[in-house]
Amino acid sequence: MIRLPVIAALAFAIAATAALAETLGQTEANKQAVIGFYQAALNDKDFEVAAKFLAPNYKQHNPTLPDGPEGIRKLTEILRMRAPNMHVDIKHIFAVDDFVIVHSHSVADPAKPGRAIADFYRMKDGLIAEHWDVIQDIPEHSANDNGMF
Repeated sequence: MIRLPVIAALAFAIAATAALAETLGQTEANKQAVIGFYQAALNDKDFEVAAKFLAPNYKQHNPTLPDGPEGIRKLTEILRMRAPNMHVDIKHIFAVDDFVIVHSHSVADPAKPGRAIADFYRMKDGLIAEHWDVIQDIPEHSANDNGMF
């Protein structure tokens, strides 16, 4: 009779381990999707490649961009025209459940310090379903020596 509870506990532990591995695998896949999106949309300014990372019902919370994938098309067009040499470096990336959080440094003009950006992505089925961001210009002089990254 003791064997049945032990077997049940082992079966539960094996199932939980498999679920954790699947979750960790999906979390890493979500991070890689966001990294791919960054490269395509922001650094290469290539909407056709960037669109492959977007869910069809992509929701944009940045008030300066239209909702849906067409908002990203508009962003890549603006970047190609106004900031063709802009480059974004990911400084930190975190993933928890279906969220990916990126802290990045965007430089459009090498003569200026650029911007510190925090992006928040909600993923669904491995695609970017929703986006929020917070953008801050990097000042020429800081009140401390800590840096923004």
